[in-house]
Amino acid sequence: GGLRPYTPAEAEALLDRVAPWQAEFRRRFGLTFVYPADEWFLLAGREVPPAEEYDGFPQIETGVGMVRDFLDEFANGEWRTAKSEWRGRQGVVVCGTLIAPLMRRVMEEFNELTGARLRVTAVENAFFGPTVTVSGLLTGQDVVATLRRQDLGGAVYLPCTMFDATGERTLDDMTREEIQDLLGVPVLTIETIGEITPGRCPLVF
Repeated sequence: GGLRPYTPAEAEALLDRVAPWQAEFRRRFGLTFVYPADEWFLLAGREVPPAEEYDGFPQIETGVGMVRDFLDEFANGEWRTAKSEWRGRQGVVVCGTLIAPLMRRVMEEFNELTGARLRVTAVENAFFGPTVTVSGLLTGQDVVATLRRQDLGGAVYLPCTMFDATGERTLDDMTREEIQDLLGVPVLTIETIGEITPGRCPLVF
């Protein structure tokens, strides 16, 4: 048979199996040492560990701990000092299907605190196939096909990881301006949620 994605139950089983090792390593060496990829927690529907369990985030460049970093950055974000600027603002925040439940939870909190009316739309990856669930591998054509069927209301916020190193083109060679022309609303690329929080581009999931 061919390859298949892991199930939520399998992700839970893996995390349960790793937990005793982590506890033992912390007891013996003061380090977690084994860091499951963030995707396991997202797939299992579990909270990612607190920052201290990542021991300074030694693997964050490969995405391990990035969700925790994003959540902590959001919790302490500079947007809190300019909440009034977001009141009444409407728009759509785009992400892949894996991180969508977490993104919806974060955006609900943001809307409640600021009076904004931003909503999250998860885009299924038709270009590479539905088993590819991360935001960083979304294509312009899939975004356009999904959003064309919706009342966008305001701006569209796309994760910067959709674009190449220059920030200009998607994997299917579309530019932000081309996507904007097809959707008929302003399209912004974001490092975090609508430039709400400072920092690097975390929406790889």
